Amino acid sequence: MLFFDEDPDKFKERVNQCKQRQEIVEAELRFTNIVDSVPTDSASTLSKERRFYFLSKSVRESDKFDPDKIYATFKNLLRVVEEEYIRQMKKCVILKEMEDPSNYAKFQRLKIPVRLCKKTSPYFGVVRCPKYNFGYNYEEIQNQHFSSDEDLVAMTRIFIQKCIDFHEQRFMNTNKNVLKLPRELDDLEKIQKSHHAAVSQNMMIQWRDFLIGEIQDKLRKNHNFFEGDDMVYEMSPLKRIISRFEYILNTYLREFVQISINDWVDFIK
Repeated sequence: MLFFDEDPDKFKERVNQCKQRQEIVEAELRFTNIVDSVPTDSASTLSKERRFYFLSKSVRESDKFDPDKIYATFKNLLRVVEEEYIRQMKKCVILKEMEDPSNYAKFQRLKIPVRLCKKTSPYFGVVRCPKYNFGYNYEEIQNQHFSSDEDLVAMTRIFIQKCIDFHEQRFMNTNKNVLKLPRELDDLEKIQKSHHAAVSQNMMIQWRDFLIGEIQDKLRKNHNFFEGDDMVYEMSPLKRIISRFEYILNTYLREFVQISINDWVDFIK
């Protein structure tokens, strides 16, 4: 209601503030209703040990009050405490469900804001931390994340499995049964050079070239591998995908080299 002498701008501000407060109250009521709908059996109850602890804290041997009156009062108070405890446990059940992203749609349908634990750091030095819209940012990440593309997910599985399988090989041959030791040093050197050349060739053909072919085969229907414009390629999702696979391959290559070095050092020992 706009008063006769009231500033219209102040009136609008007051109305908007009321609407915001109404939304907060209605959301809180919906949250309380869903908490109360949780079956009592699914929430823990106050233990006997905890009840006895409350009783021992509230009644002392030196007190000269009527024990019957104290017991009756304590019984009524404990009933209130236990009801509040159970409600808090039910609240924990709902909050636990809110941690699972698969339940977001359910709470959105019920018009209940998702409540997540927040760690607030209002200042880093003298710079205020910006406030982020969780729902919007979550959808953006989902759309851009590789898991939103089934072909990319399948390619990632193939990529990782191939890298893991190749880690069973070594740059140098340290299998004593195959080497049939002892041997002349010149003979052992020839065997190691031959083994190293074979493994290096396998790395190029069975590992690197295989994965490049798989990437082109699995992703070519949605991505242009023959883009001639450098600027267009730099801004395309394909650039980000290939960079990601490069990082993965580089990591596995470094691990492969380190494993081979450690294996060879142990063999020499």
